Amino acid sequence: MAAIMAMNNGHPEIGKEEVPVVVVPYQGPSRVRQLFSDLNLNAKPVSKTTGYDFESREPVVLITKAVAERVELFRGRVNRHSNSLGRTSAQVITLNTLVQGSTVLICGLALRFHPEMAAPEDSTRQQVKAAEDQAVKEYLAEKDRAQVANEVASAWESIITPFSDYWDSVMAGDEGAAGKLRELYVFPHGLGWLGITEATSELMAKYGDDWQDKFANSVTSLAWAGSDRTWIGKATIYNEDTGVYRVNNTRPAIDDLAKTVVKTAR
Repeated sequence: MAAIMAMNNGHPEIGKEEVPVVVVPYQGPSRVRQLFSDLNLNAKPVSKTTGYDFESREPVVLITKAVAERVELFRGRVNRHSNSLGRTSAQVITLNTLVQGSTVLICGLALRFHPEMAAPEDSTRQQVKAAEDQAVKEYLAEKDRAQVANEVASAWESIITPFSDYWDSVMAGDEGAAGKLRELYVFPHGLGWLGITEATSELMAKYGDDWQDKFANSVTSLAWAGSDRTWIGKATIYNEDTGVYRVNNTRPAIDDLAKTVVKTAR
């Protein structure tokens, strides 16, 4: 009834919306109450990755899906069902991470061309986030979506290229190659992708057209093994007795990785 009223009051576009419906045979009020209880007490939210996979309106998500098809490494290798990659998964990134990274890259593109949108240096994290969100919104409003998708895909390619030797086995289709990379290195993890895209965004805004060279010089000069002292206690937690490390997937660790890349850029 509410939808009909809205359609009759200046919003006919609602009639084009598609809403999934489950029809259950009516078996009396007690059965209806029990179904209502079951649905509301046991319902679980879907992962962000699954939600993004079904998203059809949000511009950044649609741009990211286009990027997934344009970037060779990502084509057919994006996990669209969960927010994490299994140890043996042949996929290289989750859709959730790809959306987050693409959003950061769009922000970098926006601030590269509109530095006045950046928050002042003494801003709080909330103020910085608000300024970045506004920069992304305005950049998307003034650009054709396909053009932005091409720009973001180009940025991702520039990020991947310095690591191409690592990714060769994945591109060749070697069995278990992506999982083996995650066992040894930091950059193929979600933390690595996000920290690297944040560094890229900052380098874009800081160096303009020279950002690719600065970025490549930085990441190729760093040792990316999870056991390297650059990352231990920050991006990774390393067990010297077993020789095994685990990724410290936290916001401070992502920020530290980004700062390391930016600091090393020259």
